[in-house]
Amino acid sequence: VKLADVKKLPPLDRFFYFVEERESVRLKKEVGLPKPWTDDTALLNYRFTNVRRMDDRVSQELVDLWYKPYFNHPRMLLAIALARFFNRPRALGVITNLVFGRDYLPADIRIVMRNLKKQGEKIWNAAYMVRGNNGKDKVASVVNFNVGALKKAMDKNPDFIVMESMEATWENIKACYGFGSFMAGQVVADARWAIVGTWEDRMTWAPIGPGSQKGMNTILGLDPKAPMKQDMFCKQLRFLFDVLHQRLPKIAERIELFDLQNCCCEMSKFNKVVMGYGRPKQLYDGVVS
Repeated sequence: VKLADVKKLPPLDRFFYFVEERESVRLKKEVGLPKPWTDDTALLNYRFTNVRRMDDRVSQELVDLWYKPYFNHPRMLLAIALARFFNRPRALGVITNLVFGRDYLPADIRIVMRNLKKQGEKIWNAAYMVRGNNGKDKVASVVNFNVGALKKAMDKNPDFIVMESMEATWENIKACYGFGSFMAGQVVADARWAIVGTWEDRMTWAPIGPGSQKGMNTILGLDPKAPMKQDMFCKQLRFLFDVLHQRLPKIAERIELFDLQNCCCEMSKFNKVVMGYGRPKQLYDGVVS
């Protein structure tokens, strides 16, 4: 498919084209077909996450490394926060005992992560932007300020994790220092797979983030920077989900609303390439090697 033809599609149709083609790439790659897995040059040249968030490589590695072996561990929410801030399973594997051992050892975690960095090991994934705080390095900021604030809040509130509601748990996380809507959402999205709960709103709710807001506006044919409130975002997501069930039922039956939120974020990046006003920051070698 030529990008010129994709550009001509109405925004809603362009979104569902992207969802279908991105999932097609995953399926071809999964069964071992040789690349290229698509003739869409945007998907060939730039990295986009999978339609289903838990199909992504890092998510799968986190499940295997921490979430399954330590499922429902009392410190699992802290572990998830560490996992998503650093987002490098290889580095996280080194601190497993410091997170899940008899005691939680943040000082040792800082030492180990700094040493790994000095040794040339990558301890950060470029997927999320992590900044230092008050002159502290990023390791100290994450361990002390972000995860530390989360731990204090959990210690004060035994009902911090609301196992019936992703939204209520997200609200609690979002109230902690250093957790905006986006990062609190990433943590609660993993919690749904790592902590016992009914998570009854997983098909009806997902948090708005900067990228997903831009993507949703794009799909609706609005200015990407137009403001949008959380309740309206969820309403539009549920509309997209209904249409997805009609157009692409096999894809729809595999995903939850958080996955569709993620697709909106990816749509924002995809649209930049299609419309020619930008590009994603991560390249992808999808051509024949």
